[in-house]
Amino acid sequence: MRSFNKIYFPLLTYCVLLFVHLFFTMKTEYNLTGYSYYVDNYSNIVIFEVGVWEKESYPIEVAEDNAVHVLQAVLPISQANNLWKVNLFLISLFVAGFFVLFNKLLMSKKLLKWYAAIYFLCLIVFIVWDCISYKEIMNDIAQYTTKLLGDKCKMQITLLTCIFLL
Repeated sequence: MRSFNKIYFPLLTYCVLLFVHLFFTMKTEYNLTGYSYYVDNYSNIVIFEVGVWEKESYPIEVAEDNAVHVLQAVLPISQANNLWKVNLFLISLFVAGFFVLFNKLLMSKKLLKWYAAIYFLCLIVFIVWDCISYKEIMNDIAQYTTKLLGDKCKMQITLLTCIFLL
């Protein structure tokens, strides 16, 4: 039996990690903010769900007087979902890149320090950009859901969102 070629390990890591992340996100509808929404077209109701594992539902009937507020609350939640989907690909890419960085067959010893510096610089830029983006989105979500739902829906802060608020 042929042995597994170590050159393909980063590619295999990327594909497996991406599949696991996508499967987890699709099954749990997870994003870092803990907010999601569903639109019921038949009854003109938007259902906001708050929480990561145990979700609380808040149905809001969409009428002419609150349609703008509903759209303002839905937009940042959609932005958070889209940002999380981009993060899934980038996180998997950085993990695979880490394995490429320390793969002896793919990297030459004399340029390893430069590749490592570029890799960690890109990783730091990604983390800073991601934190700033999530902080802005979470502030928008908190502002617009408070306008729409009042005090009955407090922003639930998870461990991951605490990291992004720093």
